[in-house]
Amino acid sequence: MNTQPQRELFFCWAVIRPADDVPGQWVSHCLDMDVISQGNTPLEAVSMVFEATAIVASDDLMKGRNPLDRRAPAEDWEALDRLQEKCESVTNLEEFLSRLSIAENQHLALVVQFKVQVDLRTHQPAESRRISRMPALACQQVAC
Repeated sequence: MNTQPQRELFFCWAVIRPADDVPGQWVSHCLDMDVISQGNTPLEAVSMVFEATAIVASDDLMKGRNPLDRRAPAEDWEALDRLQEKCESVTNLEEFLSRLSIAENQHLALVVQFKVQVDLRTHQPAESRRISRMPALACQQVAC
């Protein structure tokens, strides 16, 4: 009987903000593995960071490295703590974002927790998605 785990599971935090240098783009940063991605909308940026984080985790595990050794710098975690203290809980992220105007979006910061699973036999991402029981957090950056 094989008692080796079949999958490695990682729980990660991501911060999503409008890009400073490219209007209309969103930057997503997975702090646990210090992976940065982008998208045309906040939801696309969330999806892209999930995918990029899963690829990085798979690659690191295949090469015998711990993906969590990539952890973002302390100042990024401190910024996450400040956001968590001041942001409001958002149960339905898609609905929340659809109600915002373009101007409101440009000052928005989002925080999401998600999980990444890697199949240890193939070293391929098995799953990467938001943790449904954990609401997203949102706030206007000027207030955060």
